[in-house]
Amino acid sequence: MGLIGGYTNHLARIISDTLDTDILIIDTNMNIVGSSFKYLNLYTDIRIGTIISTILIENRNVIVEDKTRLAGCRKCDQYRECKMSSFVGVPIRVDNQAVGALALILTRHRAKFLFESLDSTVSFLENFAELISGKIENETRTIRLENRLKEIEAIIDKMFEAVIYTDYFGNIIHVNKRFCDVIHLDKDMLGSNMKELFPFQLIEDYFKNHEDISNERLTFEMKGHLFHGVVSSKKIYLSDSEFGTLFYFKPQSDFVKRINISEQGSLVTFDWLKKYFSAQELQMAREMAKTNHNLLIQSSDNELNLLLAKAVFNTSERNLHDLYVVYSDNLYRDLFEIYMMDEYGVLKNADGCTVVIVQPEKMPLYIQHYIADFMKYGKFKTHDKSVRSNVRFFILRRQRTGISGGTAAVFP
Repeated sequence: MGLIGGYTNHLARIISDTLDTDILIIDTNMNIVGSSFKYLNLYTDIRIGTIISTILIENRNVIVEDKTRLAGCRKCDQYRECKMSSFVGVPIRVDNQAVGALALILTRHRAKFLFESLDSTVSFLENFAELISGKIENETRTIRLENRLKEIEAIIDKMFEAVIYTDYFGNIIHVNKRFCDVIHLDKDMLGSNMKELFPFQLIEDYFKNHEDISNERLTFEMKGHLFHGVVSSKKIYLSDSEFGTLFYFKPQSDFVKRINISEQGSLVTFDWLKKYFSAQELQMAREMAKTNHNLLIQSSDNELNLLLAKAVFNTSERNLHDLYVVYSDNLYRDLFEIYMMDEYGVLKNADGCTVVIVQPEKMPLYIQHYIADFMKYGKFKTHDKSVRSNVRFFILRRQRTGISGGTAAVFP
C-alpha cells in the first residue's frame, strides 16, 4: 500500500467530496495511507481492537449503525469526545487476502442519509476498494518487471556475444559493451528503434511475426565500419504474455578464431600426444572421438587430461562448433548456477557444442546432480521453462594415485 500513497490520498479526497463524509484508508500495519476529514480529526492512531482493524483481521465488511451498541466503543478513553456515530468499512483485497481497509467515519447527520441507501453506499466503497487493489497489483507487477529487466541487463553485460535487447516493438532498451565494440556504436542509441537502426528485411520480418532468427548472415557498413557475420534472436519473457527480444551478433572473425582455435594447445592432435600417452590409450580416445558419448577422462595430471580432451574434440564431428572449457575451481564457481544454467548460460549457448568440465568434484553438489540430470535427459529448467540443448560433455578428473606421467583412462 505504501507504493501508492499519493493515489490512495487522491481517492480518499474523491470519496469524501462525493459522500460529504470522513474517510480512512489503512494498510495491514494499521498505518493510515489515505484520509480526508471534513468533520472529525481524532483518528490518527489505529490499533488492534478498533472497529476498522476488524476489517483486516476478519477480512469482511464491517457496518456499525450505532456505536453506542458496541462494548468496545464504550470502553474507549475517547468515547465521550468522539463524534463518530456510525461506521461503514470494506476490505481491500489482493488475491482474496486483505491488504488494507477503506472506511467511512460518519457523524450522526451523515449517517442517517447514507444508511437509507446502505447497499448503494457499500457497493460504492467496494468499487473503490477494487480500484485500489488493481493499482496495487499494477505497481507490484511493474516493480517485478523492472527487477527482472535489471537481472537481464546484468546478465547481458557478462555475455561474450554482442547483444542488443529490445521491447516487443523493437525499441532498444539495453546494449552490452561487446555490442558497442563489435558494431562500433555507443549506448546513445538507447530508445532508438531496431528497425530504423538496422533497416534489413530479416529484422523487419521478425517484428512482423516474431519468429526467432537463427544465425542469419548479415553484412552492413555503419559509421565507416564493416560488419560481416550472423545475427540471431531469442524472445525473453518478462511474464506469461510480455516479452522482449535479445539480438546477438557474431562477426565472421569470431568464427575464424574458433575454427582455427588459436589458443595455446588448441590444435592438439593424437599424433602430437604420442609422447604423453600409450598407443592403446590413444586408440581408445580415437574410437570415442567418433561417437557422441559423454566422456570421463582421468589421470594424475589434469593438464594432460585437457590436452587429450582437445584432441578428441578436434577429431570429432563437432570440431567446427564451440569448445567451452569450465574450470570448477575458478573464482566464478560461486556463480556456477547462473554461469551454467541460466537462460543465457553455458548449457543453453552450447547447443551443438562440446563442454569440458575440469575437476567437477569442486562444484557444489547440487550443481553436480543438476548437470548429471542434464546429461541424462538433454534438457533443463530455467524460470519455469524447459530448455533443450544438445551438448557433449568431457569430464576431466584428476586421479590421486601414485602413478606418475600421462597414464589416462577414457570412459564413455
